[in-house]
Amino acid sequence: MRQGWQSLDLEEEEESEQLRSMYETLQLEIFNAIEALNQLKESPDYDLFVLIEGKPEMLDDLVTERTKLLEKETTELETQAEKLAQEIAELTGEEPSPIR
Repeated sequence: MRQGWQSLDLEEEEESEQLRSMYETLQLEIFNAIEALNQLKESPDYDLFVLIEGKPEMLDDLVTERTKLLEKETTELETQAEKLAQEIAELTGEEPSPIR
């Protein structure tokens, strides 16, 4: 027995073990939360969040820019699809079906 410690009765030992177990569980949960937070901070979504949090109007600008890019890409893909449909029609001798 360590110097200055009195013997613990069985009930106090059980309570001490429960507290130790809870402490270890809390340590593990804290570690997991820190890891998850670190992973979040490493993501590009977090960078975007930080930028928008500082300048909320940036979100509208970003949405406008992305919308224009998507519209341009859609137009390019539609043009490409029409060309491919024409090529298929030439190769098969059938009329191209309209692209929806």
